[in-house]
Amino acid sequence: KFWAVVASLNGRSPAKWLAASHKKILAGLVVGRKVKLLCDALTTEPLQLQPYTKVKAALNFRIEITPHGVAVITVDVKDSKVNTLGEWVAQLAQAMSQLELDPTVIGVVITSGKKDGFVAGLDIKLLNEDEFRTPEGLRKLIPTFHSFLTGMERGKPKVAAVHGACLGGGMELALACHVRVASANPKTVFALPEVRLGLLPGAGGTQRLPALIGVWPALPMLLAGVSKSAHAALRLNIVDCLESDAASVLPRAVQQCLDLHRRTQRHGDHYLRSLVASSQRSLGSVLSRAAEAVIRYVWPVRALLFWVTEKKTMAVTKGHYPAPIAIMQVLRSSLDRGVLCSKGGFSAEQDGFISLALSSQSRGLRSAFFASSAAKKPPFNHTPSPALPHVGLLVPSASPHVGWRLALRCVENGVHVRLVGSTMELLSRRCFVPLRRVLDTRVKEGRLSVGERDGMLARVVLTRTMGELCHDMHDSWKTAFMKCTVILHPAAVDVAAQRNFASLISPHVEPATTFVFGVSPSHPSLTPSPHVLGFSLDCPDVGTTKIVEIVTNKQTSDVALSVVWDLVLNTQKLLPVVCEEGQGRQLVPRLYAAYFLAAMDEVLERGVSISDLSRAIRRRGFDSTPFGIADSYGLAKMKAAVQNLQRSVTSQQPPVTSQGAVAFLDHLIDSGALGVDSGAGFYLYPQGRSSKHSAKVNPKAHALVAKMQKRRSVKAAAEEGGQRVMWHAVAAALSAWEDGVVSSTEVVDLTAITSLGWPPFLGGGPLGYVDEEGMVTCARAMRNLEIPVPGSLNKTPVRFGTLPESRGCCSGWARMRSGSGTNADWIGDQARSSLDSWLFSDAHRDVVESRFRRKVINKQEEWITDSALGLPFKSRDSDAPTCDVTGNHMTQLDILWQDRERATRASPLRSLLTRLDGAILRGRAGAK
Repeated sequence: KFWAVVASLNGRSPAKWLAASHKKILAGLVVGRKVKLLCDALTTEPLQLQPYTKVKAALNFRIEITPHGVAVITVDVKDSKVNTLGEWVAQLAQAMSQLELDPTVIGVVITSGKKDGFVAGLDIKLLNEDEFRTPEGLRKLIPTFHSFLTGMERGKPKVAAVHGACLGGGMELALACHVRVASANPKTVFALPEVRLGLLPGAGGTQRLPALIGVWPALPMLLAGVSKSAHAALRLNIVDCLESDAASVLPRAVQQCLDLHRRTQRHGDHYLRSLVASSQRSLGSVLSRAAEAVIRYVWPVRALLFWVTEKKTMAVTKGHYPAPIAIMQVLRSSLDRGVLCSKGGFSAEQDGFISLALSSQSRGLRSAFFASSAAKKPPFNHTPSPALPHVGLLVPSASPHVGWRLALRCVENGVHVRLVGSTMELLSRRCFVPLRRVLDTRVKEGRLSVGERDGMLARVVLTRTMGELCHDMHDSWKTAFMKCTVILHPAAVDVAAQRNFASLISPHVEPATTFVFGVSPSHPSLTPSPHVLGFSLDCPDVGTTKIVEIVTNKQTSDVALSVVWDLVLNTQKLLPVVCEEGQGRQLVPRLYAAYFLAAMDEVLERGVSISDLSRAIRRRGFDSTPFGIADSYGLAKMKAAVQNLQRSVTSQQPPVTSQGAVAFLDHLIDSGALGVDSGAGFYLYPQGRSSKHSAKVNPKAHALVAKMQKRRSVKAAAEEGGQRVMWHAVAAALSAWEDGVVSSTEVVDLTAITSLGWPPFLGGGPLGYVDEEGMVTCARAMRNLEIPVPGSLNKTPVRFGTLPESRGCCSGWARMRSGSGTNADWIGDQARSSLDSWLFSDAHRDVVESRFRRKVINKQEEWITDSALGLPFKSRDSDAPTCDVTGNHMTQLDILWQDRERATRASPLRSLLTRLDGAILRGRAGAK
């Protein structure tokens, strides 16, 4: 075989060929297992594919065959950017069965038709459909995947050709194959991220992955959704061989399939069965094999391992996320049986998946996931930018850390940055040196290569300016921003300074250059100009994603807004939010101020200590406390945000008056505690912004609280205080949406998660939490806690039978967010919510009991008008019927009854409907 390959080297001698390929051969020898035959490693024959006509054509995948008899299945889900597994998997299973029966097919290769992705896993939208909202519906869906993947392990050789993201169900599909070939591209990653959506891998991932790589290496991927690069996957035995070029992955996979077929014919079917994950093969060093054997077969060691892992998991999740615990229970039950990938293990995995999919925590996490996707859609007439902008950044002398952090964000995504400053000491020592230090740290950690670091640093240009910026300015100012399409002025200045800067720089740059100025609560206005915008990146470090508020003026053009939107959106871990200029019109400062005021009300008015209240808030799942947010945001900024909130809110007054909070902040600022940057605020920061706050409260803040507190309460009041602060956050989010700060409820929810640290398992955000709990329940809880109820909780939909595009009512938000809500479900939800709010509100109950009666006029029953009843319903649509089939006049109650009957026929009855039926019938009979 070797000399047959050498003869096909197109005239090249074996010596030249070996000299050019010795590194590739040695790399294969070092890897060890499954070293390719030399003829396979050096094959240059192009891959020839012909359509396979023995299987009926499908919509989401196609089948081709090579001259050697290897079938290539290319998964390409229609009308989707990524491949997701859905109900079409049943068609794929049927096609796979036909390929198994075809004697001309010797093996199967599965690949992807997407550019940079293999398979992203299960289509999460399926879980929001009515058919799969019950355990019975899920039991029809999940076994389909299990039977398909279990069948792939038997029969003919199966090889997965992976390039791009291989996530969730896609990784489980690859694990069910006998061999996995992947590209060494950085975009190729392997992960089981179901735990981040409150789920567990439901198609064999909890069984096949530990069986393939070992229990201990599999725990981080299962419990935390840790992703592995292609090289790391090769070391862990997830991948069998790597290809440096993505184009050579499929030919190598075909060669692997041919090799497996030859070896199976030589050694029998037991060779192929030894390659599947369920064979529990243990590879690696002697020490790793011994450790894996001890974990699997020594019960005390295994029990200790899971006990320690569960304790650490509970310390991180605080018991709010049940998915990691469920994964450990499924894995431990399989190990206690003595074997992985058994029928009992797969059955326990299915039961765990169904239980988690129906939990409120998973619904909230999935809602947050859909919100993150919907929030990336621009709320304006977007014009895609033809190329990456060239950014000019004026470094503030008072805060140079802002300059180099913004520059770091830009160069990470291939954007060229020109740093402009008054001195080289400012540009070099205080900007460029910290930026390089961060990149050097990433190189030491293995997150960057030396070449990638040097490429990022080459995109940074330092430009020193001379003199002041004025009409007779130095020539260095005229050339400072040459070739820049976006000019960033991070410091927040007033309108006059903005106009002066733009007017002096505009003659020396391109006419379409966009000016972006920093915006703060103390300087919320912008110069009216089509090419002037504002931005604010003040989100504390409470999450992985940062909110960037893009502030527009009345004349901002969509072209300039599109340039800044693309610049922010293409930057890793940044999410743009479009807001208007003016006091109280920025979403993040508004949420900060309301959240902080609620906490200060508990401390100053109700006597709860800062430590007790912080612990109570964190026990509810919040990532950060109002006091930690105030320190990170800056106490001076927080003071201005509180004052703006007090002056600007129209839909609902702030939770408490701001005089006490402002006076407290004034005293704290006067004492030198300005926040994280000063080393002290409400907490102490010994290492500045690089360290999290200590558990000890700042003694100055503690003494000030003791001086200004009106009373002191017991520790038990802190729990109620934490609950009250949470509901104040809900009220603040609803108030911001009602006032039109942003038009998208998804943006409000996502901003609350990233800025306030709202726990995503609670409805996926404040508005999703209202949808989860119900409008009436939320309104009742707010009244019990003496919190002003936002107006949207007292409103009802315009018409029950319509789906409003603006999501103008709380009920149905999460379902409409995922795009799976039906008209019948909307009718049922609105009928229940509206009737409940009418029947159980104190005002309308009194009116109904005292004035609801019928009159007999001309032997016809005429009902009292809606206004006399005090019903909270809005006017009917113009096309709504006003008379029934007999010609009698129909009131809102009659129309509501018809909608109720339609909702009953379209959706299942619930216990609440029975109670509402009786109330409507008693009303018709004229009784109380």
